[in-house]
Amino acid sequence: MVKTIMFSLCKTCKRCFSETRGTIFFELNTPDEEVLRALSMIPEKGSIRGVARATGHGKDTICRWLEIAGTHAEEFTIYFLKNLTLTRVEVDEIWSYIKKAKKYN
Repeated sequence: MVKTIMFSLCKTCKRCFSETRGTIFFELNTPDEEVLRALSMIPEKGSIRGVARATGHGKDTICRWLEIAGTHAEEFTIYFLKNLTLTRVEVDEIWSYIKKAKKYN
């Protein structure tokens, strides 16, 4: 299966750029759906080797995808959750929601 790389043209500078730039899929040669399926199997299978056997990809490939996704998630969290100005009541509501979710799961 060949991955098609989509390029877009910037309306301001008229340069081409990859649509996957800034995502976990940038410069990967594997289809996005396949990467997502493999990463979503990790919590269920419980091991990198188990996911590698189930998907047919190498252990090192799965580890690389996991590292890329983890780095991206960390950057995303830092960007969006920095300098939040929450009141004490808002923080209490968030923790109540988390505790309730844990109780039912």
